[in-house]
Amino acid sequence: MRNILLIFIALATNLSFSQSNSNKDPIDAILNNGYFNNYSLENFYLHTNKSVYFTQEEIFFKAYVVHEENNKPFLETTNLHINIYDSENKLVISELFYVDKGITYGTIAIPEDIKTGNYTIQLNTQWNRNFKEGSLFPIQIYNIKDTTTSITKPQKRILNQEDRTAFINVKKTGYILEENKLDKKDIVSFRLNTDNNTVLAEKDKFIYAVLHKKGVAKSVAPIKLIKGINTYKLNFYKNSLYEGTNTISVFNKQNEILAQINYYKYPEKKVDIITNVLKETKDSVSLNIKLLNSLKDTNISVAVLHQQTKAIDSNATITKTLLGIDTKNAFPYKDKTNTKPLFTRENGLKIIGTVNSSIENTKNHKVMLTSHVNNILLTSPITSDKKFEFKNLLLKHPSDYKLALVNKKGEIIKGEFYVYKDFVTYKADNILNNYTVIDPIISETLDAEKEINLDSTVINSNTNEIVNYFPLNNEIEELEEVFLKDIQNKKQQRVKELKKENKFLGIGAGFSKDYIIDTEKDSHLTLKDYLINIPGLRVTDQFGVIKVYTRRMSNLQKSAGASLMNIILDGMPFSQEDGLDIAYLNVTDFELISVNISGAGYGINGSNGVINLITRNDFSYKNKGNSFTKEYQTVKGFNLNQAQLEDSKLTFPSLQSQYYYKTIDWIPNYNIKANSSNILKIKKPKHEKVKLIINGFNENGNLISKIIEL
Repeated sequence: MRNILLIFIALATNLSFSQSNSNKDPIDAILNNGYFNNYSLENFYLHTNKSVYFTQEEIFFKAYVVHEENNKPFLETTNLHINIYDSENKLVISELFYVDKGITYGTIAIPEDIKTGNYTIQLNTQWNRNFKEGSLFPIQIYNIKDTTTSITKPQKRILNQEDRTAFINVKKTGYILEENKLDKKDIVSFRLNTDNNTVLAEKDKFIYAVLHKKGVAKSVAPIKLIKGINTYKLNFYKNSLYEGTNTISVFNKQNEILAQINYYKYPEKKVDIITNVLKETKDSVSLNIKLLNSLKDTNISVAVLHQQTKAIDSNATITKTLLGIDTKNAFPYKDKTNTKPLFTRENGLKIIGTVNSSIENTKNHKVMLTSHVNNILLTSPITSDKKFEFKNLLLKHPSDYKLALVNKKGEIIKGEFYVYKDFVTYKADNILNNYTVIDPIISETLDAEKEINLDSTVINSNTNEIVNYFPLNNEIEELEEVFLKDIQNKKQQRVKELKKENKFLGIGAGFSKDYIIDTEKDSHLTLKDYLINIPGLRVTDQFGVIKVYTRRMSNLQKSAGASLMNIILDGMPFSQEDGLDIAYLNVTDFELISVNISGAGYGINGSNGVINLITRNDFSYKNKGNSFTKEYQTVKGFNLNQAQLEDSKLTFPSLQSQYYYKTIDWIPNYNIKANSSNILKIKKPKHEKVKLIINGFNENGNLISKIIEL
């Protein structure tokens, strides 16, 4: 039997224990060879409410951003870009979301004209682009108007037990690294096998074993090659390994990889939850949730679907994504070769521009940025070439902001600006290069029925079989009327609330027409644009001077000649003798416009008609004292869509199809307190069985994934 040399590697929290003076240089060279890095790297996980969607639906999601080394929340990340690519790997949607303590959630609307097919959601950041591609997650989207389009089910990749110690191709033959089974539970052992010819041919008698996790090195130890000894053992304390994938790579002094192996360490302390039902009603259930094996609060996301759902991938979990092994990509990182990262961290948004006004001394002036919607008031110095810049802004999109030129005394003076359109540095790739996704879309563990086999389903409106299961477009007259009536009721209720808050609106209330401004529908309109479309008003524009008159004049108005309407802004008279200088403001800055054409109730002061303008958040533009501020709209910003699941606009043709494809409830951000009972109320039809798909993590990097059936 050939001799065996034992090399016992006791892992430490850093690399210094193995760096003696004689070996310091080669070890440094290996750790700086481009495979390894000292940077904090991000990893991403995406939890969606389901995996199969239809046009007119929204994708509800929760995204987790963690350190790749230990799965702890990546606190430095604030900007997460979520991109969606079609079946041809072309970019169709790109949105920006704000990350707080490693967590973000929201919705992404599916365009109505999108084609049926397999789609890929990519999570990425500007910093992550230095090292690897963004993380990919597959979904399916069906356009309910398609009649001839089909979807082919992706190939399923199963993580077998044998994968945990999979071999990877290396650059040089003569060495084999394999796992050495031991009875000791606290030690993991590997054998490095070679032969006499390889040992004699090695120019340097030292080789180096590096333990790392996807390029993040944890320890390194020299191995001295001895003539006649062809097997070397490397033993590791198991409790010192990374959770998830560990890679052991053996290098020579010339930075060539001699052998390499992956080892998967299962979490020793698996965080779990238990639930019991406290109360059930006809449409909901209250659960008591308790944490197991965790002293830290754990943040979770929960999707509630019917037990027989065909719209979820039960195999796609946070533990498999963040801890899982990918033997095809041991080093998915770009070769750094000690160069400075090309892309810097991106935090918030930026507004960069130039002042186009004549300024004698730029040091005596500043640019002021205000946005009451975003709660911002900032100033920026102006450089000698008249440039200004605002960084790290938290701007919603769409929203408005204003720029003003301020002199040394703090007075706003007339100024002109040019604003660049680049609000963020990150630019999504138009074509997805890394398009291989690990997990399937439809879980094979679900009961697939022959009538609706999703492997290659053709959506055909003439096929009764498909019509029975797939949703219908409910844009029919009766349902649309119900929907509009509901919106109208909400608007009328809001008008009542505003009139209670603003008592002066009660004057002439019976003669006024009230208009509630829709922040989404009317976001592209200015106040001028909106007033033009109100019946009975006449809006003139002479060389940029806007004035508002009544289209139909009373006898008193005719005798007095065509006179300007009376404008009341937040209860205060607002003169438009010199023009309505607030006419270019975005109409969404106002919540209510109340128009009294006759002016009844206002006496002589209302003879020309009255317009009451109520601004949002009680912010009065009357108090700004000048009209020199310039209004702008965001072209990019943080998407702050709703997180609460609402009823879909789609109509499913049967209860059975709802069971298959509808989401019952979605809870994106629920914090479970440790050592305590936690009450969670979810939607659940009585006497029906549902699945709770739960994913989450805590600040220690402990991951949780569980499916609970109720």
